[in-house]
Amino acid sequence: MKQPDFAKWYFYQLIKKYEGEQLYLNELGYVYGNEEKQMKL
Repeated sequence: MKQPDFAKWYFYQLIKKYEGEQLYLNELGYVYGNEEKQMKL
């Protein structure tokens, strides 16, 4: 693997990982937000 190709691949992996974590955190936040709303009612 050439160096630029490796850099691109590595960067892509980081982005995929970051996006996955963001989606996971969004889901957690969504669930937590819903619980808070229900407690207020």
